[in-house]
Amino acid sequence: MNNNISEIFKKILRRPLLFPAIILFVVVFVYLSWIKGTDTKFFDNSYAKILIIQTDYRFNGKNYYIGLINGDRYKINCNQDLYPGDILEVKGVSELPYEATNPGEFDYKDYLQTKGISYVFEVDEILTYNQSQVGYLITRIRYFIRDGVFDIVKGEVADNELALLGAFCLGDSSLVEQNTIRAFRTNNCSHLLAVSGSHFAGFLLLIPYFMDTLEINPRSRRIFFLIAVIITGFMTGWTESVTRAAIMSICSLFMRDSISGMSFAAIVMLLANPYSALSSGFQMSFCATIGIICCNGKISASLFRFCRNKFLSEAIAVTLSAQIGVLIFSFINSTKYSFISFGVQIIGSFLIECLCVFFVLGLVFCTISDFAMFPCAFIANTICSIMNVTTRFSRYSFSFRNEYRLLPVLLMLLFICIYLRKCWLIRSCYKLIVVILSISIVSVVFYGLYDKPKTKILFVDVGQGDCCLIITERFNCLIDSGVNINGSKTIPEVLDYYSIDKLDFAIMTHWDEDHGGGMIELLKSGRVDMIYTSFVGENSNVNSFLSNYYEDDEIKNVLNDCFRELHINQSIELSENDKLKVIWPNYEPMTGDNPDSLVLNLETWGRNILFTGDIDIDCELSMIESSLVTSIDVLKVAHHGSKYSTSSDFLKCTNPSDAVISVGLHNYYGHPADEVIDRLGEVEANIYQTSKNGAIIVNIAKDGYKIDVFKENKYAF
Repeated sequence: MNNNISEIFKKILRRPLLFPAIILFVVVFVYLSWIKGTDTKFFDNSYAKILIIQTDYRFNGKNYYIGLINGDRYKINCNQDLYPGDILEVKGVSELPYEATNPGEFDYKDYLQTKGISYVFEVDEILTYNQSQVGYLITRIRYFIRDGVFDIVKGEVADNELALLGAFCLGDSSLVEQNTIRAFRTNNCSHLLAVSGSHFAGFLLLIPYFMDTLEINPRSRRIFFLIAVIITGFMTGWTESVTRAAIMSICSLFMRDSISGMSFAAIVMLLANPYSALSSGFQMSFCATIGIICCNGKISASLFRFCRNKFLSEAIAVTLSAQIGVLIFSFINSTKYSFISFGVQIIGSFLIECLCVFFVLGLVFCTISDFAMFPCAFIANTICSIMNVTTRFSRYSFSFRNEYRLLPVLLMLLFICIYLRKCWLIRSCYKLIVVILSISIVSVVFYGLYDKPKTKILFVDVGQGDCCLIITERFNCLIDSGVNINGSKTIPEVLDYYSIDKLDFAIMTHWDEDHGGGMIELLKSGRVDMIYTSFVGENSNVNSFLSNYYEDDEIKNVLNDCFRELHINQSIELSENDKLKVIWPNYEPMTGDNPDSLVLNLETWGRNILFTGDIDIDCELSMIESSLVTSIDVLKVAHHGSKYSTSSDFLKCTNPSDAVISVGLHNYYGHPADEVIDRLGEVEANIYQTSKNGAIIVNIAKDGYKIDVFKENKYAF
């Protein structure tokens, strides 16, 4: 035993940079995680002096700038081209970046905070501008090769293929269509759209074989490899992920072993930019590297025995090893995961390596052949097709709800146990440990599946508007969709999160922009075919709503054919135990305005949830007199909490246990009114607001329901 311990210490001492790298990462990560919410100075239409410290030029012209204002880092939005070292005196407004308040939403605030940025500064007027000639020259050099390569490729392939190759091989996804980005994101493959370690491996894969052919000596090999890395960096614009991959490649080359190289690379990157410790890209890169160090040799040897092809076995082994390393990272950082996605990631990463190999060859031979880029275009389209096809199976992914949080830890322990099975500490009880961990993993998975809610109701945070998604065992239904500017962005992300490619039913309670604006974009994108509402006809209210979306006569005709009326006592059967019934209006609507709002009661597993649109107190009294409402469990409060709705009589009649108010923060109307809050308090209803809590999620099971909020009092009041 003493010999084993001694051997372990000898291995550690041979890698003196390992522990400093780990300690530095932990210290920086903890420190920055603790202070990253610290407030910075806030500007409101006032003077500011900006020093530009970082730029990122993109193919679509929407460039990315980071600047210092009084020593604090800001994301700078400016229409003028800027360069590192530029000094500007401007007038503008600083804003909080938007944060995720719904499942599946991109958290821009969290993303910027990983770069040490707390605010976005919108430049309204530039008073003085001193351009840095050094910064301008460095930026031009930085992008000279990339832009030249882009121009070469532009003349060889179609526009859609150019966008894909720009992302896969040049590190700029700004030209890629949103539907394609959505497919990659759904498959947890967004990292393939930015040049990283997999791409670098592909670009440099032919270098060793080229040097073997020329019989280049070891010292010259390093110089040759270093030149190849630098050229690759310039070709891909030296973006953050490219720089990270380049540093890791160079450090691995010049250090005596891969672990020391990885440790030195981590120290260099953390000292150069401490905020990289918070970056998922940084963490993912090192997880992939650890996977390659631990598994690549064994997997490569096994594959070589099977296929007897060294090149193929090494290429597949690197891809598979990296994915094994990233797997644990994905479990820890993802809110949902699919084993189909894991397979897609392996195939996608392998194809990316192949694409990068052919891209280099294509650039070499494009001057003598018009078809040199054909293999690249073919592989790029193949990757895109795989993502589009497998997106349809994303419904088979499982979400990491609370009961699944233990799963990543158990999987990591199992992996460590298998890898270190010969260690003296594990060897004696190896089989017992593996059996216990395996049973624990299976138990956690089956418990999660057994405890899965039968019906889920999500009150989506769309600002000052209404939107609710109902998900049952059979069908799904969207009730309202918020204003166009919010709903058209938020709802697709929520649908993607819940693996809903197309809505089964969509209901617009009435013809107000804050209830139906997002529906039109869902129609245009093919995510819904028909919209049900209370009134379909010609009047100023309907025409005013639709006129915002008339781009041409064809669009007008399509929109007019996509609406159908729902009437009182009609119902939609979402599943055997979920029925959505119309209980208002009890007359023939004539305008589609607030009083004509559809009021719907969802009967689900013995519970009742009432959706009230924007009805007023007169409508509520009519419903009481006509005995259209009875006791309910959850109330979607009418008209965003307006004082002209949700009367005391209505609340006494319905007696809700919980009330949800869909409302925007600091809205112009003063919603929700204090009177409504007081009335809800009189019936002792639990009150939830999207403005405070983000999305409100009602999970309904056979024996009851539970309400969760996406962000616990997200603005801390």
